[in-house]
Amino acid sequence: MSEPAAVALCSCLDNPARRCVAPMQLFRFTLVLGTLLFLSDLVVAFMAIVLPDVIPREFDIYALVQRCFGSGVDWVVSKEMITGVFIVGCLLAWFHRLRHYQVRLPFRHEARQVIFVATIVLAVHDVLRWVLFSMTPDRFTFVSWGVAVVLLLAGRYTWRTFLRRHDLGRVPIVLVGSGSMVETTASLLQDHLDLDYEIVGGVDPHVLFSLAEREYRHDFHRRGGAASAIVVLDENPAAAALTERLLRQGLLTGVVVSQSLHGNSLLRPIWRGLFHDASSFRQVFSLSADLLMLVPRSRISDPVSRVLKRSLDVFGAAVAILLAATVFAPFFLWLAWVVKADGGPLFFSQRRVGYQGRLFNCLKFRTMTVDAEQVLRHELLRDPEKAKEWGEDVKLRRDPRVTPIGRFLRRTSIDELPQIINVLRGEMSLVGARPIVPAELERYGEDAAYYLRSRPGLTGLWQVSGRNNLDYPTRVHLDASYVRNWTFGYDIAILLRTFPALLSGQGAY
Repeated sequence: MSEPAAVALCSCLDNPARRCVAPMQLFRFTLVLGTLLFLSDLVVAFMAIVLPDVIPREFDIYALVQRCFGSGVDWVVSKEMITGVFIVGCLLAWFHRLRHYQVRLPFRHEARQVIFVATIVLAVHDVLRWVLFSMTPDRFTFVSWGVAVVLLLAGRYTWRTFLRRHDLGRVPIVLVGSGSMVETTASLLQDHLDLDYEIVGGVDPHVLFSLAEREYRHDFHRRGGAASAIVVLDENPAAAALTERLLRQGLLTGVVVSQSLHGNSLLRPIWRGLFHDASSFRQVFSLSADLLMLVPRSRISDPVSRVLKRSLDVFGAAVAILLAATVFAPFFLWLAWVVKADGGPLFFSQRRVGYQGRLFNCLKFRTMTVDAEQVLRHELLRDPEKAKEWGEDVKLRRDPRVTPIGRFLRRTSIDELPQIINVLRGEMSLVGARPIVPAELERYGEDAAYYLRSRPGLTGLWQVSGRNNLDYPTRVHLDASYVRNWTFGYDIAILLRTFPALLSGQGAY
């Protein structure tokens, strides 16, 4: 990297007044900022969508007081108001899907999305009011749209201005690349004040290639406390090859590409892949007439997304335990008696790999004989075919260790229900990758980084896609795909697909 580029990239170091945040502080800061922005959007949407159905059109103050207080709570549960609350939820969910509460976008790009979403959602609201309640649009329709758009944009602009004025929450970033395009990118990112990126250093792609992937995070932190990187994709193929590595490690903030690169025959496949691989990138916005910035799609590490996912885990686990302790209590008492009939324990625990490589005791109802290890060792020595099957899948289709009640528990997946306790402890999630033992992590290869970025799940893509009928490489691919493509709706869809998969018993043994 040239000397001028190094000077441009390290401008933050020469200006101690600018404050960057450490990785953990950045996580908390992003969570707080996302929450505040969400609450301001909630208030604005309520004022623009729900409140007009409460305020009488003739602006009679006496009638308004009577409607709100004189008639009890009738106005709270009116059909019009319920419809308005539903529309508010749709608006906020759409903004969340566009990652307005998780990532930083140029204000003009965000403003276009706000105007578009508000227009569509409010149009749907008016259509619903007309179809369901025969309420034709009036002047309030246009007033509501104007108020919503203006106040939504004002809220975002106010927060950005406040943070910029107090120099808070700047994100330390390392640029990965070489050549003059890096200098141009650094200058453009510093000019985009609404992005709040602080370029604290630069690194040549070949330097990162000389390091192991697990060392990237430490190397970035050493270069000015950066928590992630932006890859500048020029004519150096090494920079393009680093994109997938940084994605796996969750260290990629974005990729800056030149629109002229599509003419380069060597980089054309990479260029096309960046734009057409929906599993990698979602947001695209322009930094200049020629340069575009692509933002990774994966949201599983975003603070707001993690809070939503954890809330679903706690709620789902609490409901499951409540049902097990009341409605299904007789069944589980009978099950405990049958499992313990051979003198063994009720539960079986095994060390599994969790979030960021932490080991935990994964719980199950015991489905095997007390001397399971000795039985397995003897069976593998006696039968070469089973030894081969075990070596490939770490599973046996006809496992001699499994008890009769254990076969029933495995076929119905009831044996995994104690993992609800792991979910409450924060060791597992309702939906996630298949929990694996430490020895299996090596078989994940480069995709192990994806596995370690999330908590293993009680159910997941593997469980609803054939389970043990799938070969091991397919399992690894499904786990990595889940992390790359995670959304809150994705978890809901997998949970809904879990029940038919359990009833069919496909791949369960």
